[in-house]
Amino acid sequence: MSGDWYAWFAIGVAASLGGMIWAFRRGVLGVVANFAVGIGGALLGGALAHAAHPEHVLRGPAIPGIPAPAGPLNLFFAAMTAVVALLVLHVAWGIRVWRGPQAPAR
Repeated sequence: MSGDWYAWFAIGVAASLGGMIWAFRRGVLGVVANFAVGIGGALLGGALAHAAHPEHVLRGPAIPGIPAPAGPLNLFFAAMTAVVALLVLHVAWGIRVWRGPQAPAR
């Protein structure tokens, strides 16, 4: 189980690094926000998938007589929640910036 947490953490870090190429706040605050939300989203998604489906696998088409899992379900949800969390962060930040204080009219 501890290996799962490391995998979810790594997924969050990777999603955060990918999220940094989107137009977003530059500087320390932007980097910290990206890492916190990406890692937090991945850990939350992986933990929720683990709690909801303890077998941890997506069942794909099996070869007759050989039941083979298609892949780990918790890693998929960790990646998806990290990306969704980053999208929500970036949209919220963009709305805040676009609706921010306007320059006074001259």
